[in-house]
Amino acid sequence: MHPALRILEVIDIISSHTEHGSLPALASTCRTFENPALNVLWRNLHSVGPLVKCLPSDLFGSDRGCLVLQRPPDGKVWDTLFKVLAHGFRTLTSGIEPADHFSFLRGISFDFAPHPESSASESAMLSQFFAILQEKCDNDKLKSFSFIRLGKKKSIELGIFTSLHAFSNLTQLVIEEGCDISMSDEELCQLVRAWPKLRVLKLSLYNIITLPTFHGLIGLLRLCPVLTSLSLDIDVTELDGIDLKCPGGGLCNKHIEFLALGTSHVRSPAKVAVILSGLFPRLEKVDLGGSTSDRWTLVNDFLSGFRLVREQHIEACVCSDL
Repeated sequence: MHPALRILEVIDIISSHTEHGSLPALASTCRTFENPALNVLWRNLHSVGPLVKCLPSDLFGSDRGCLVLQRPPDGKVWDTLFKVLAHGFRTLTSGIEPADHFSFLRGISFDFAPHPESSASESAMLSQFFAILQEKCDNDKLKSFSFIRLGKKKSIELGIFTSLHAFSNLTQLVIEEGCDISMSDEELCQLVRAWPKLRVLKLSLYNIITLPTFHGLIGLLRLCPVLTSLSLDIDVTELDGIDLKCPGGGLCNKHIEFLALGTSHVRSPAKVAVILSGLFPRLEKVDLGGSTSDRWTLVNDFLSGFRLVREQHIEACVCSDL
């Protein structure tokens, strides 16, 4: 090798003037050229495509045209990403600074399909992944988390999700086809307390031992006042301490467009409807998710009647002022 090619600055200049498509070949010639060529290769990206191609093919899937993580990245995946970042990755599309390597992320969707080579527990993988997200992402910009088939109907600690409190601008949290998570009123409020901008909350859980009650639901509405869509299993048989004349103590949500409360037994459809009508004065019905429960159907019938009476009262007040 010519002595000039042992000078790093010369190699850097050669690499910077090499056509982009030839840089992988240049990096493969010898160790001397490897790092300088890779630094130039990864310095500026126009999409995340080249990054994705470096990762295992079974890590990603597609959902309505969007790239979706099928499982949390393990240590090998993160090692690969960090090696790429170490090669001088500077910009992606419109100028992302090195300190914000993952700041382009706005939302994350996990299709948590079983992975045969993974021996770690779901809780352990999630805990590790959330910790990495907090360190590497722009916590103010990441606003959406969706988890599908999380835990394969196994038990996952609720405290794992409090790691997401770092993302204070979260507007959507979805756990679909979920897992075993017992949740008291206090634990529900603890989970959502850091997300006042939350608009969509969907927790589809299985084999629950402890469910939130109307008290937890009221606490949720106080902490997340702009909710527009809520899917949450609650126990509607526990009515002690609920004032039927003013269920939320003056608190109500007029933004809700979708409400599903699971398949809890209903002892008093009329009282349940009165409480829901007080908390959600513009609610048309509770989504029954295909359930044929006569008592939940009665709840919706009462809600429809209450809404009609309320509209008639408003109309009568307007007419009386004319």
